[in-house]
Amino acid sequence: MLQAAIDAEVDDFLAEHSGRRDEQGRRLVVRNGSLPEREILTAAGTLPGASAASS
Repeated sequence: MLQAAIDAEVDDFLAEHSGRRDEQGRRLVVRNGSLPEREILTAAGTLPGASAASS
């Protein structure tokens, strides 16, 4: 549920800044994507998780 709220906020932010372009016409605000899902070991057990890619 939290991830869905974060994704919605990111989508809104990207839509708001979709018109920002550099001199070559490339978008200045983009989503970097995400890394492959992996298992995270916690005291409660193993949970699936994905993290955002950074550049």
